[in-house]
Amino acid sequence: MLLMASLESGEYQMERVEFDVSSLMHDLSESMHGHIHDGVELKIMVHESIYVCLDPNSLRRVLKALILNANKFTPAGTITVDYKVEDDMLNVSVADTCIGIAVEDRKRIFGKFEKLDHFSQGLGLGLPICKSIVEKLGGRIGVESEPGCGSTFRFSVTTIS
Repeated sequence: MLLMASLESGEYQMERVEFDVSSLMHDLSESMHGHIHDGVELKIMVHESIYVCLDPNSLRRVLKALILNANKFTPAGTITVDYKVEDDMLNVSVADTCIGIAVEDRKRIFGKFEKLDHFSQGLGLGLPICKSIVEKLGGRIGVESEPGCGSTFRFSVTTIS
């Protein structure tokens, strides 16, 4: 809740620096495997070095939240993270083989305290925090999903200061 408050008040600090997003993805892959439950395979694609100018901590925070959210709703299967840079934009996708999200619920999930499953852990702030951070990075986030067929969260952020 403190993070959401700092985002809303404008006190959330970001520092854009140049870094290799491929290295960040490799490190993320190493650190996240212990957080993924049995029966789920985490695949974080690591491409050749791609340097971007972003806040690496904010990017890592969004990625971790999306991966952990996917893990929460994927009892078995895969979570795949991929990315590319095009026209000064970093485009990222986090796809899973989870339970999926109904059309009418896709509009609500980025709202504060919205939970589609009231029995799941969390306060319903993970996706709104991701949305706020992505927007502060000059980007946008969305989801494509079909019940029973999984979900793909996509976000794009500008890579220039």
